[in-house]
Amino acid sequence: MSEKIEDKVFYGASMAEPEEAIELIRLGWKCRDLYVPHLLGGPGIGKTEVVYEAARRDEKESGEKCVVVTRELSQMDQFDVMGALIVEDREIETESGFRTMKITDFAPPVFFPRAGRGYLFFDEFSRANKDVQNVVMNLLLYRKMGDYTLPEKFSIVLASNIGDSFQTNDIDDPAHISRQQFIHMKLTAPKWLSWYKKQECMHPVVYDFISNKPNFLYDDKGFNARTSFATPRDWVKMGSVLNRLSGTASQKQLLQMFSGYIGKANASIFLDFIAQQDDSIPLEKVLYSYASV
Repeated sequence: MSEKIEDKVFYGASMAEPEEAIELIRLGWKCRDLYVPHLLGGPGIGKTEVVYEAARRDEKESGEKCVVVTRELSQMDQFDVMGALIVEDREIETESGFRTMKITDFAPPVFFPRAGRGYLFFDEFSRANKDVQNVVMNLLLYRKMGDYTLPEKFSIVLASNIGDSFQTNDIDDPAHISRQQFIHMKLTAPKWLSWYKKQECMHPVVYDFISNKPNFLYDDKGFNARTSFATPRDWVKMGSVLNRLSGTASQKQLLQMFSGYIGKANASIFLDFIAQQDDSIPLEKVLYSYASV
């Protein structure tokens, strides 16, 4: 396998397992005017999930509802963040006293939180155009933008996919780099398996396969080859697919479906592994009446 992207270091970031990243985000909330965590990692590694898990834990600990307001910056332009330009009447102090005048201002977008507790989560920062990045930078530094001020109990979290295939706009401005604190997420198979085993969507087929072949949990060699590649998110989805189909799909159909998640080569290895567990029983029956060892 090629050198894995999670083994590389970006922006001098510290490496953190998902559990560590969750707690860093929670600590960041406590000093939210000083610390803006920026999660780095390949697609499907769990960046979004750790933000939502941090909110769940905060809510349980504080007893106060904690929400995550998410926006993907790659889908926005600068006015989606700044808001629309409006004209309104406003009392303005002049040298001759207060006068009602027409002025222009930006109306903050409806998605910005106005009250409550939580995280404002900007995903895909590195894929946003420069104008959008610049607007967000003002919010990071001052916690305000125009007439809008971030609620006192809200923290900002950023996330970016890393690697040449995903960074359309490198974070190369020193002013930008200095306003955020990078956390490079890594994920090991034992830690992921420990988490996966507790999920309602867990399927023992997936659990046993990754237990036996941990290198297949995250296979980023397809990043630059423009092919489907395995990520932790894909294995969760594939387990859910198996749970939902309940024996209604053929081996050929499963190969076609799973190839769309993790590539045909990986899907073939996955199905071959399951068939080898008991080659006297048809694969479909093995998959849907499987008892994990």
